Amino acid sequence: MECAGTILVFVKFSYFLSLFDAIAPLIDTIWRVFVDIVYFVVVLLISFVVFGTCFYLVGQNQIQFSGISPSDLI
Repeated sequence: MECAGTILVFVKFSYFLSLFDAIAPLIDTIWRVFVDIVYFVVVLLISFVVFGTCFYLVGQNQIQFSGISPSDLI
């Protein structure tokens, strides 16, 4: 809960800082970077899922073709 409160304080503080003409372009740049990071994190998570799925399938194929019984895996 404190984490959400801290984020809200940061958002409110950055809003008030953007009212100053000298600081407003910096705040806009920071928000633009955060928006771009969100898209990057989405692509990164998708690649993690794909990579993990590939390793899972390789492991399942190894079990299937090696003739390993399920009791040997434990």
